[in-house]
Amino acid sequence: MLARALCPPYATMRGGWKCCSRLVLVGQFVWLQLVMAASCTDPLQHPAPAKSEEWVTERVNQLKEKISGLFEACTTIAEQLKLVDTLQHLSIDHHFDKQILATLSRIHGTEFNSSCLHEVALRFRLLRQQGFCVSPDEFNRFKDENRNFHLDITNDARGLLSLYNAAYLFTHGEAELEEAILFAREHLESMRNNLEHPLAQQVNRALHLPLPRTLRRVEALHYISEYKGEPTHNSSLLEFAKLDFNLLQRLHLKELKALSRWWKDLYNEEVLTYSRDRVVECYLWSYTAYYEKEYSRARMILAKLIAVIILTDDTYDVRATLEECRKFNEVIQRWDESATSLLTDYLKKLYLKLMNIFKEFEDDLKPKEKYRVAFSRKAFQAL
Repeated sequence: MLARALCPPYATMRGGWKCCSRLVLVGQFVWLQLVMAASCTDPLQHPAPAKSEEWVTERVNQLKEKISGLFEACTTIAEQLKLVDTLQHLSIDHHFDKQILATLSRIHGTEFNSSCLHEVALRFRLLRQQGFCVSPDEFNRFKDENRNFHLDITNDARGLLSLYNAAYLFTHGEAELEEAILFAREHLESMRNNLEHPLAQQVNRALHLPLPRTLRRVEALHYISEYKGEPTHNSSLLEFAKLDFNLLQRLHLKELKALSRWWKDLYNEEVLTYSRDRVVECYLWSYTAYYEKEYSRARMILAKLIAVIILTDDTYDVRATLEECRKFNEVIQRWDESATSLLTDYLKKLYLKLMNIFKEFEDDLKPKEKYRVAFSRKAFQAL
C-alpha cells in the first residue's frame, strides 16, 4: 500500500506488532515532548538572535530590494549564472522567481561559447531545471573526434563537479549524459581526498547524493556556512539567507506544533492507538514537497493526508478482520454518514473522523477552491 512507500517497514503480524507498538508508544511521547517544548533556536547563530520577528521581516524586505538590483549589475552571462546558482544554493531563489526566469530566458536565447567546463555545465543545469530545452551536444566541445572527454579536464575538480550534477538531469535515451556521470564520478572519486574546503565537502555531498536529488533546505544549511568563507561572497546575500532561513524555520516549527496537537487529539482515541505514530515523518514529506512560506496551508493538508493514509493502512493491516475491511471499504466508497450502521464501533469512530478531516480541508479553502477536496477524496477512495 501507499503508506508503506511513505514510512519505514513495520511488523504486520499481530504478534510482531505488540512488540513494535511498545517502541512506538515510547517514541510517540519523546517526539511530542520535543516538538511541544521546542523554542525557535537559531542554528545559524545569527549575530542578532534577540531581534523580534517584525524587525527581521523588515530587514529581509530591505535586503530583498537590494539583492534585486544585483541582476542588473551582472554584465556577463557567467556572472548571471553564478548569481542564480548562488540564490538556489542558499535556498532564497523563490523570492526572485520573476527575475530568475527573465535572466535564464535571456541566457537561453544568447549564444554562449565559453570554453570553461564549469560555466557550460552550470548553464546546462540551470536552464534544464527551469524547463528550457538544452542539448547534451553542449558538452561536445570538451570531447575529441571519438566522442571521449579530453584528458585536460580530468584535473578540473570544479568543472567535473558541475558536469556531474548537470548530467543527472538526463532524460530517457540520453546515453551521453549517463556516460558523463560515470566519467565525472570516476575522476571526482580519485581526487576527493586531495581537495580543499569547501570544494571537498561539496564533492563528497554530490557523490553521496547529486545536487538535483538533494533536499534544498539541507543543502542550504551546508552552503550558508561554506559561502561565508568565499572571499568574493556578497554580505547582503549571506545575511538575507540566514534571516530567511530562520524566519521559515519559525514558521515550520509552528506548523509542526499545530500538526502534533492535531495528531495527538486523533491518536489519543483509545481505539486508534494501534496505528504507527509517524506525524513528524508525515510533515517531513510535505516539507520536502514545498517549504516556502506561501505553501503553508498546502504543507499542512498534505501532511494530514499522509497521516490519514497511514492510519487507514494500519487499520486494514493490523486491526480489522477481513470482513470488517470489506465493509469499511464499502462505506468509504459510499462516503455517507448514514452508512456507519454497517461498521463496528471503532470503525464508526474512524470513519466519522475521516469525514470530519476532509470537511476541515474544505473549510480551510476559499469558495472557488473547495472543489479540490472532491478530487482528493476520490484519490483517497481509490487507495
